[in-house]
Amino acid sequence: MINWIVSRKNLVIVTLATLVTAQPTLNVDTHLQLRETSKQSIQIFYGEKSGYVWSVWTSPQGVAVDPCDYNRFDFVRMSNAERFEGDDKDRYSLTNPPYPPEETWSGAYPPHKKWNCVVKGNGQKGPPVLHCGNEVFDFQKDVQFNDAPIVCGNGYTYHRGWTVEY
Repeated sequence: MINWIVSRKNLVIVTLATLVTAQPTLNVDTHLQLRETSKQSIQIFYGEKSGYVWSVWTSPQGVAVDPCDYNRFDFVRMSNAERFEGDDKDRYSLTNPPYPPEETWSGAYPPHKKWNCVVKGNGQKGPPVLHCGNEVFDFQKDVQFNDAPIVCGNGYTYHRGWTVEY
C-alpha cells in the first residue's frame, strides 16, 4: 500500500513537472501579423436624398458609423447609384439595398494609404472586395443590415449595406 502511494505521488509530481516545464510554441510570423493588424473597418451605406447614392466611410473596427455625424467618422467618398435596366423598383428601396455597382472606388483607406487601396464592386454578382497591395478583403453584409434606415437632419436617409474589417 505504501509503495502504491509513493508511486502515485511520483506520477503526479512527474506529470506536474512536465506541464510546468512545457513551453507553448510561438509562431513568430502569426504573432507579428496579429500584432500589425490594423483594426479598421470600411462601411458602405446606401442612401437617398433626391436620388440614390453609395457612401463609403472608415471607422475603428467594431464601431458602427453614424452617417449623420460627419465630424466623428472619416467620410471617404460618395457615388451615384444608377438603376440598372430591367431591375424592379423593390430592389432599390432603402430597406433592401442592391450590391454596389461594378465600379472601383479609390480613396484614403487608413492605415494602408501607401498601398493605394481600392474598393471593387461586383455589381449584382455579390458584395464588393477591398484590394490593398497584395491583400484582398471580402465585404460582408453589415450586422445591422436589417435595422431601420437612418434619417439625418441634412435630408439624407441611409441604410447600412456592406462592411469589411481589416
